[in-house]
Amino acid sequence: MQGESGATAKVRALWSGSTLYVLAQVTDPALSEESADPWAQDSVELFVDPGNGKTKGYEDDDGQYRVSFSGRVTVGGTFDASGVKDNVRAAAVTVPGGYVVEAAIELPTVTLGEGTLLGFDVQVNDATGAARTSAVTWNDATGRGYLDTSHWGVLRLAG
Repeated sequence: MQGESGATAKVRALWSGSTLYVLAQVTDPALSEESADPWAQDSVELFVDPGNGKTKGYEDDDGQYRVSFSGRVTVGGTFDASGVKDNVRAAAVTVPGGYVVEAAIELPTVTLGEGTLLGFDVQVNDATGAARTSAVTWNDATGRGYLDTSHWGVLRLAG
């Protein structure tokens, strides 16, 4: 994990059908997309492992979905995210003191229902100018969530 301070977020998730919905309310008074690297811009990253495999790499349906404060979406995962790139819709809006991200992630490889366990993590990237100055995660303190799912948290779906 890089940094222990900087931008933070309150995040909520819910599901309907085969879609996981995520709302992130980010506190960050100074927003930047100056870096050419999307991970070094002010953004929220959502990590989803539909099978909750906790693997030392990404399986075909594991996704890393990044949404910048301006709503730019980039996706990571296995094989350059070919298996998950079309599964996300997202938007963002700036608000006083930060921004809000809404995302809808289709999970076609698992049946969602009460009690379903998903591997899940959230990372908030904080940029100053063209540099990422901190990254705060919900569960994975290794800072390596972009490489494998083994330290992500677990999201349990409730009815």
